[in-house]
Amino acid sequence: MEDTVKQRIMEFIRYRGISQRSFERACGLSNGYLIQLRNAPSADKLSMILKAFPEINRTWLLSGDGEMLNADISRPRAVDPEINGRIKEISDKLFGGDLSRMAMATYIQKSKLREIVNDSRYPDYSEILNIIAMAKPARIVADWLLTGEGDMLKSVTPSDSRPEVQTRPRIPTTAAAGSLSGDAASVTLRDCEQLPVISQLPAYDFTIIIKGDSMKPKYESGDEIACRRILNPSFIQWGKVHVLDTVQGIVVKKVYDDGDCIKCVSINPDYPPFSVPKDEVYSLSLVVGSLSITEM
Repeated sequence: MEDTVKQRIMEFIRYRGISQRSFERACGLSNGYLIQLRNAPSADKLSMILKAFPEINRTWLLSGDGEMLNADISRPRAVDPEINGRIKEISDKLFGGDLSRMAMATYIQKSKLREIVNDSRYPDYSEILNIIAMAKPARIVADWLLTGEGDMLKSVTPSDSRPEVQTRPRIPTTAAAGSLSGDAASVTLRDCEQLPVISQLPAYDFTIIIKGDSMKPKYESGDEIACRRILNPSFIQWGKVHVLDTVQGIVVKKVYDDGDCIKCVSINPDYPPFSVPKDEVYSLSLVVGSLSITEM
């Protein structure tokens, strides 16, 4: 998995040689904000950070592209408030104003996109990152989206026109807790085996092999499931099978909302349900497809 914005913040803190509390105080963030941060910071928190430390390259902070520090820090570094207009421009030029198509390309809910293009609210970090990561129908230039400077679309070079083999990582069931959310200190998606994308399956971010018989008869031990990361809690489809990245490791179960917990239910009735506190869940991913290995 690519580095998260939290990891890049921690990298900057180490570079400056300051404490996390000093960083939080300088940005106007609450005490312990970084320790409690699990998901992406909101756009207003990112603006507070960039305002307090204008030397941070905002493109690097949001996407990991470029250098950590700006060569020129004379201009403001907060997220440009005109970003909503540029997202509307993407919708109009690349999708003909069809927010349903844009939602499918970016994994952002249509209702959320409508709020953004109607200038009802600023996009949050995960939404910005989803747009930057969009590959079809075109690749957006991160700096243009964030600042309005330069070209909207990445230019195609001869090397870009050559067919590329798209791959996705296969996650080991023994992966360290936090691997799927970027909080693990050891295993990351980059360390995992990379397999060619299976075009017959819906869009997915990684695969994982089922171990054991708790999800029988739908999934047998040895079946490989394709999973799509959920970046917004409102995308959780309660009652469907998800992969949970928890403090105890990776769990594959049907999930149900249980107040401050997530109830995990096996398909095999021999396994009793159990609940995991929501604050012990790093991330959830929806199972969107599977491959079964049958013996001949």
